[in-house]
Amino acid sequence: MLHNGGFNMTAAAGKGDDSDSTRDAQKFWYGKLGYIAEDLFRFGASHVSVDYGQYDNIAANNDEGTTFGIQFVQSIGAWGTDLYAGYRRYDLERAGATFDEIDVMLAGARVKF
Repeated sequence: MLHNGGFNMTAAAGKGDDSDSTRDAQKFWYGKLGYIAEDLFRFGASHVSVDYGQYDNIAANNDEGTTFGIQFVQSIGAWGTDLYAGYRRYDLERAGATFDEIDVMLAGARVKF
């Protein structure tokens, strides 16, 4: 959903049953909130968003996976370019196992010609 004022939202959820009767139902939910500032800089719109998701029983029963992230995109209209950067953390909780969180950062550019 995109509001005229620049606020936007994405939401998703799902549930599935594995054909293996020993598996619990797999389910997830995800939400993202964002804002587009059209006039922060003269050369193009600025986009910022944060998101969070939870994923249960995806790989194994009683697994709880979570992820959250923050993203930024700066458009440079005259060059047909978007500069972007983001951070994301992944976490998995599983009984009887210990996993470190995974932190990911990315940056880049998309040039349209």
